[in-house]
Amino acid sequence: MAKTFIPWFLSLFVLLANIFPYLADNATLPTIFILGDSTADVGTNSFIPDSQARANFPHNGVDFPDGIPTGRFSNGFNSADHLAMLLGLKRSPSPYLFLLNQTSGHHKLLHRGVNFASGGAGLLYETGQNLALYNLGARKFGIISVAPVGCCPANRLAYKRLTGKEGCFEAMNNVAFAFQSALNTLLYNISSQLPEMKYSLGYAYNMTNDVINHPHDFTTGSLYDIISDSIIRS
Repeated sequence: MAKTFIPWFLSLFVLLANIFPYLADNATLPTIFILGDSTADVGTNSFIPDSQARANFPHNGVDFPDGIPTGRFSNGFNSADHLAMLLGLKRSPSPYLFLLNQTSGHHKLLHRGVNFASGGAGLLYETGQNLALYNLGARKFGIISVAPVGCCPANRLAYKRLTGKEGCFEAMNNVAFAFQSALNTLLYNISSQLPEMKYSLGYAYNMTNDVINHPHDFTTGSLYDIISDSIIRS
C-alpha cells in the first residue's frame, strides 16, 4: 500500500501583528508585520538567489496596477494586500529583503511595516513567532489558518495518480481541518496567559470550501463581509 505524504510546506499561516503604531509616519495607521507563504508573499522570493519558487514574471501581476509582475503569486493584489487595505494601508508593506537592499532610508521604511512571507515557507515548532513578537511589543494579531490544501491542483493530481479518481486529497484536508481546531485552542490558551493580547483567527478552510462549493455567492459583496463571516475574535 502506498504511503501518504503530507507536505507541510504547503501549509498556510499568515500572521499580521499590529505593532508599534507610534512609529508610523501617520499615527492613525498601524505598523504591521506579515509572516506566511505564497498567499502573502509580495516579492520576497525574488530576492532569494537560489529560490525555485518565484512569481516575478508574466502572467503573474496581469491585473496589478500597470500589469507588472511584482513577485506575488497572484494575478493582482494578494491576501496580505487586502488585509492591509482593511487596516487603512494602500497595500502590504514591502518585503524585508527588498528593504535591506535600499541604500538609504530603510530604517524608516522598516518602521512602516515589513512583509516576511515567502512562497514555499512552512511551520517550525521552534520559531515561536507569536511569543517573539509579543515580547517586542505586539498586542494585536491576525492569523489565517490552513486552507484545504488537498484541493490544490497539484494535490488533486497526486490523489488521481494514487487512486485513479478525481477529487480533493481528503487525507491532507483532514489534517488541515484538525490543525485549524488545534490552532483555535492554542490561541485561546496563549491569549489567556499574555496580558492585552488580542487576536482574530480566519478560518481559511471554511472560506476556501465556500468559494469552491458556492462560487456564484462570491460575485457580489465586499471583501470585508466575506472575511468577517469566517473570523473568530478574542
